[in-house]
Amino acid sequence: SLPVSTWPQAGRYPVFSLNHERGQATRYYLRIEHARVHYSVMPRVMSDVQLTTNTQLEHLLLGAYFGLAALVILLALINATAYRDSAFACYAFYIATFAAAQGAFTGVASLYWWPEWPALNNPAVFALPLVAMAAAMLFVRAVTTPKRFSRALDWFSLALMLLLPMLALLEVAHPTSDSFALINSLIGASLVVVLMLITVALVEGDRHARWMALGFLPIIVATLFPLMRNFGVLRSSFLTEYALMLGSAIEAPILFYGLLRRVTQGREPTARATA
Repeated sequence: SLPVSTWPQAGRYPVFSLNHERGQATRYYLRIEHARVHYSVMPRVMSDVQLTTNTQLEHLLLGAYFGLAALVILLALINATAYRDSAFACYAFYIATFAAAQGAFTGVASLYWWPEWPALNNPAVFALPLVAMAAAMLFVRAVTTPKRFSRALDWFSLALMLLLPMLALLEVAHPTSDSFALINSLIGASLVVVLMLITVALVEGDRHARWMALGFLPIIVATLFPLMRNFGVLRSSFLTEYALMLGSAIEAPILFYGLLRRVTQGREPTARATA
């Protein structure tokens, strides 16, 4: 609720120094406001050296992920323009929204993107994952074109894809415990629909769907950790915080390679006919 510039020490999370005087007892009062998410992590006390080491390692990992995301987005946009392929554009949009959601979730956004507007933190953490999930469904629909196999599944995925951003707007305007439960339920349902779209394409013999399946597998597994944390099944841990980021780092190059194969193989008959 406070701008980062007013914090005792700027960072992704609140950090403050304890009394360094030895032999003197000091009492600290800490109030934690965590209205809707199951709270399962305790404050940590560490030395200045430990704090510096941890911060440097975290920023190294975060920099690697966001650098990879930026590179993939740029290459996808270049390919979308060069090949005039909408799937690459949808892929770039999906990676961009997913990276934005991770930036809000990990505190990178509050530290670097909008440090003086703390009112954006909570809405971004809960709304951006819905937009990213809608972008994922848009991307899968663009690649698998489910209306070739099942118009009912195609219309259902389209309706769910439109419902997710609407729920994000509702979450920003009026966040409640019920809306938080609905967010997690719809994200879980969206993952099932994405699996159905890819599975149907695989069964129908779409040779490019196997790359979609291979690419989305790590992100689907990684999503289970924060979802189970939100439902109170798991305690907060490294995996609940960083599993999605690790899954995305594995997913991004696989999907990019699959899209590139799809475009080149699709253009090969045209090139032969032209020759």
